[in-house]
Amino acid sequence: MKVQRFFLAVSLILLVSSCAYTRVTSFKDNERAAGKTYAKIAILAPLSDLATRSAIEKAFVLKFNEKGVSATPSLSIIPPTRNPSKEEIEAKLREGGYDALLFVDLTDSYRENVATPGYATTLWGKSGAVTTYSGGNTASKPRTKFRIQLLDLASYQNVWVSSTFTTGNVWAGPETMAQSLAEKTVSKLKDDGLIKEITPVSAPAQKQED
Repeated sequence: MKVQRFFLAVSLILLVSSCAYTRVTSFKDNERAAGKTYAKIAILAPLSDLATRSAIEKAFVLKFNEKGVSATPSLSIIPPTRNPSKEEIEAKLREGGYDALLFVDLTDSYRENVATPGYATTLWGKSGAVTTYSGGNTASKPRTKFRIQLLDLASYQNVWVSSTFTTGNVWAGPETMAQSLAEKTVSKLKDDGLIKEITPVSAPAQKQED
Protein backbone atom coordinates (compact mmCIF):
# COMPACT_ATOMS: atom_id res chain seq x y z
CA MET A 1 0.00 0.00 0.00
CA LYS A 2 2.83 2.39 0.88
CA VAL A 3 4.56 1.58 -2.43
CA GLN A 4 1.39 2.41 -4.40
CA ARG A 5 1.03 5.72 -2.56
CA PHE A 6 4.66 6.54 -3.28
CA PHE A 7 4.31 5.98 -7.03
CA LEU A 8 1.03 7.91 -7.06
CA ALA A 9 2.73 10.85 -5.36
CA VAL A 10 5.61 10.75 -7.86
CA SER A 11 3.16 10.66 -10.78
CA LEU A 12 1.28 13.68 -9.43
CA ILE A 13 4.51 15.62 -8.96
CA LEU A 14 5.59 14.91 -12.54
CA LEU A 15 2.15 15.83 -13.87
CA VAL A 16 2.18 19.17 -12.07
CA SER A 17 5.83 19.85 -12.90
CA SER A 18 5.44 19.17 -16.63
CA CYS A 19 3.99 22.33 -18.14
CA ALA A 20 4.15 24.52 -21.23
CA TYR A 21 2.87 27.92 -22.36
CA THR A 22 1.87 29.03 -25.88
CA ARG A 23 1.60 32.51 -27.37
CA VAL A 24 -0.56 32.88 -30.50
CA THR A 25 -0.57 35.85 -32.90
CA SER A 26 -3.33 35.56 -35.49
CA PHE A 27 -4.86 37.33 -38.49
CA LYS A 28 -8.39 36.73 -39.79
CA ASP A 29 -9.26 37.59 -43.39
CA ASN A 30 -12.57 39.33 -42.76
CA GLU A 31 -13.48 39.40 -46.45
CA ARG A 32 -12.90 35.68 -47.10
CA ALA A 33 -14.30 34.57 -43.74
CA ALA A 34 -17.32 36.88 -43.69
CA GLY A 35 -20.23 35.16 -41.94
CA LYS A 36 -18.47 31.78 -41.81
CA THR A 37 -17.95 29.40 -38.93
CA TYR A 38 -16.59 25.86 -39.19
CA ALA A 39 -17.99 22.73 -37.58
CA LYS A 40 -16.07 19.83 -39.16
CA ILE A 41 -12.30 20.28 -39.45
CA ALA A 42 -9.51 18.02 -40.69
CA ILE A 43 -6.16 18.44 -38.89
CA LEU A 44 -2.93 18.14 -40.88
CA ALA A 45 0.51 18.40 -39.22
CA PRO A 46 2.95 17.38 -42.01
CA LEU A 47 5.83 16.16 -39.84
CA SER A 48 8.16 13.31 -40.78
CA ASP A 49 8.23 12.06 -37.18
CA LEU A 50 5.00 10.07 -36.90
CA ALA A 51 4.91 10.05 -33.08
CA THR A 52 5.07 13.85 -32.88
CA ARG A 53 2.63 14.25 -35.79
CA SER A 54 0.15 11.92 -34.11
CA ALA A 55 0.49 13.73 -30.76
CA ILE A 56 -0.18 17.13 -32.37
CA GLU A 57 -3.13 16.01 -34.48
CA LYS A 58 -4.75 14.16 -31.56
CA ALA A 59 -4.25 17.16 -29.26
CA PHE A 60 -6.11 19.42 -31.70
CA VAL A 61 -8.91 16.89 -32.13
CA LEU A 62 -9.35 16.74 -28.35
CA LYS A 63 -9.43 20.52 -27.92
CA PHE A 64 -11.88 21.00 -30.82
CA ASN A 65 -14.14 18.28 -29.44
CA GLU A 66 -14.15 20.03 -26.05
CA LYS A 67 -15.63 23.05 -27.87
CA GLY A 68 -18.27 20.91 -29.56
CA VAL A 69 -16.51 21.01 -32.96
CA SER A 70 -15.99 17.81 -34.95
CA ALA A 71 -12.33 17.23 -35.89
CA THR A 72 -10.34 14.35 -37.39
CA PRO A 73 -6.57 13.75 -37.62
CA SER A 74 -5.27 13.48 -41.18
CA LEU A 75 -3.61 10.18 -40.25
CA SER A 76 -7.13 8.73 -40.02
CA ILE A 77 -8.20 10.23 -43.36
CA ILE A 78 -5.20 9.38 -45.54
CA PRO A 79 -2.68 6.76 -44.26
CA PRO A 80 0.97 7.94 -44.15
CA THR A 81 1.92 4.99 -46.37
CA ARG A 82 0.43 6.84 -49.35
CA ASN A 83 1.61 9.86 -51.31
CA PRO A 84 -1.62 11.36 -52.68
CA SER A 85 -1.85 14.26 -55.11
CA LYS A 86 -3.50 17.55 -54.20
CA GLU A 87 -6.59 16.51 -56.18
CA GLU A 88 -6.84 13.19 -54.32
CA ILE A 89 -6.58 14.95 -50.95
CA GLU A 90 -9.30 17.43 -51.93
CA ALA A 91 -11.57 14.62 -53.12
CA LYS A 92 -11.06 12.71 -49.85
CA LEU A 93 -11.94 15.77 -47.79
CA ARG A 94 -15.06 16.42 -49.86
CA GLU A 95 -16.14 12.81 -49.41
CA GLY A 96 -15.79 13.19 -45.65
CA GLY A 97 -17.91 16.35 -45.58
CA TYR A 98 -15.20 18.54 -44.03
CA ASP A 99 -15.66 22.30 -44.29
CA ALA A 100 -12.14 23.33 -43.25
CA LEU A 101 -8.56 22.10 -43.06
CA LEU A 102 -6.26 23.21 -40.26
CA PHE A 103 -2.67 23.13 -41.52
CA VAL A 104 -0.18 22.96 -38.61
CA ASP A 105 3.30 23.63 -40.02
CA LEU A 106 6.40 23.43 -37.80
CA THR A 107 8.79 26.31 -38.59
CA ASP A 108 11.34 25.93 -35.78
CA SER A 109 12.17 23.56 -32.92
CA TYR A 110 15.08 23.82 -30.51
CA ARG A 111 16.13 23.55 -26.87
CA GLU A 112 17.28 26.56 -24.88
CA ASN A 113 19.90 26.08 -22.18
CA VAL A 114 19.06 28.11 -19.08
CA ALA A 115 21.55 28.46 -16.21
CA THR A 116 20.25 28.03 -12.66
CA PRO A 117 22.17 29.64 -9.75
CA GLY A 118 23.90 27.65 -7.03
CA TYR A 119 23.01 27.84 -3.36
CA ALA A 120 24.61 27.60 0.09
CA THR A 121 23.48 25.40 2.98
CA THR A 122 24.50 26.11 6.56
CA LEU A 123 24.26 23.50 9.33
CA TRP A 124 24.71 24.41 12.98
CA GLY A 125 26.34 22.02 15.39
CA LYS A 126 28.22 22.00 18.72
CA SER A 127 31.41 23.10 16.99
CA GLY A 128 29.76 25.98 15.18
CA ALA A 129 28.39 26.45 11.70
CA VAL A 130 29.41 24.43 8.62
CA THR A 131 28.48 25.86 5.24
CA THR A 132 28.47 23.82 2.03
CA TYR A 133 28.08 25.22 -1.47
CA SER A 134 26.29 23.67 -4.45
CA GLY A 135 27.16 24.86 -7.93
CA GLY A 136 24.54 25.93 -10.46
CA ASN A 137 23.15 23.71 -13.19
CA THR A 138 22.12 24.15 -16.78
CA ALA A 139 18.53 23.23 -17.69
CA SER A 140 17.52 22.41 -21.27
CA LYS A 141 14.01 23.64 -22.12
CA PRO A 142 12.05 22.91 -25.34
CA ARG A 143 10.89 25.67 -27.69
CA THR A 144 8.71 25.28 -30.81
CA LYS A 145 7.30 27.64 -33.42
CA PHE A 146 4.42 26.88 -35.79
CA ARG A 147 2.65 28.60 -38.66
CA ILE A 148 -0.99 27.53 -38.55
CA GLN A 149 -3.52 28.19 -41.32
CA LEU A 150 -7.24 27.53 -41.62
CA LEU A 151 -8.27 26.65 -45.17
CA ASP A 152 -11.89 27.05 -46.25
CA LEU A 153 -12.64 23.91 -48.29
CA ALA A 154 -15.54 25.47 -50.20
CA SER A 155 -13.32 28.15 -51.75
CA TYR A 156 -9.86 26.63 -51.07
CA GLN A 157 -8.71 29.95 -49.66
CA ASN A 158 -6.91 30.69 -46.41
CA VAL A 159 -9.24 32.52 -44.05
CA TRP A 160 -7.02 32.61 -40.96
CA VAL A 161 -3.31 32.40 -40.23
CA SER A 162 -1.27 32.48 -37.04
CA SER A 163 2.27 32.24 -35.75
CA THR A 164 2.79 30.48 -32.43
CA PHE A 165 5.58 30.13 -29.90
CA THR A 166 5.44 27.38 -27.29
CA THR A 167 7.83 27.18 -24.34
CA GLY A 168 8.10 24.24 -21.96
CA ASN A 169 9.97 23.52 -18.77
CA VAL A 170 12.61 20.80 -18.49
CA TRP A 171 9.98 18.08 -17.94
CA ALA A 172 7.75 19.06 -20.87
CA GLY A 173 7.59 16.36 -23.54
CA PRO A 174 6.00 16.41 -27.04
CA GLU A 175 2.51 15.65 -25.71
CA THR A 176 2.61 18.48 -23.15
CA MET A 177 3.86 20.91 -25.80
CA ALA A 178 1.17 19.73 -28.26
CA GLN A 179 -1.63 20.11 -25.72
CA SER A 180 -0.58 23.68 -24.91
CA LEU A 181 -0.33 24.55 -28.63
CA ALA A 182 -3.76 23.05 -29.40
CA GLU A 183 -5.52 24.63 -26.42
CA LYS A 184 -4.33 28.17 -27.16
CA THR A 185 -4.87 27.88 -30.93
CA VAL A 186 -8.42 26.54 -30.64
CA SER A 187 -9.27 29.22 -28.08
CA LYS A 188 -7.92 31.86 -30.48
CA LEU A 189 -10.02 30.48 -33.35
CA LYS A 190 -13.08 30.75 -31.10
CA ASP A 191 -12.18 34.32 -30.05
CA ASP A 192 -11.74 35.24 -33.75
CA GLY A 193 -15.24 33.93 -34.47
CA LEU A 194 -14.31 31.04 -36.77
CA ILE A 195 -15.71 28.24 -34.62
CA LYS A 196 -18.82 28.28 -32.53
CA GLU A 197 -18.65 26.59 -29.15
CA ILE A 198 -21.50 24.16 -28.68
CA THR A 199 -22.55 23.00 -25.23
CA PRO A 200 -23.68 19.35 -25.29
CA VAL A 201 -27.39 18.97 -24.60
CA SER A 202 -28.15 16.77 -21.61
CA ALA A 203 -30.32 13.77 -22.31
CA PRO A 204 -33.82 14.06 -20.83
CA ALA A 205 -34.37 12.09 -17.67
CA GLN A 206 -36.26 8.85 -18.21
CA LYS A 207 -39.51 8.25 -16.38
CA GLN A 208 -39.46 5.46 -13.87
CA GLU A 209 -42.26 2.98 -14.29
CA ASP A 210 -44.29 2.07 -11.25
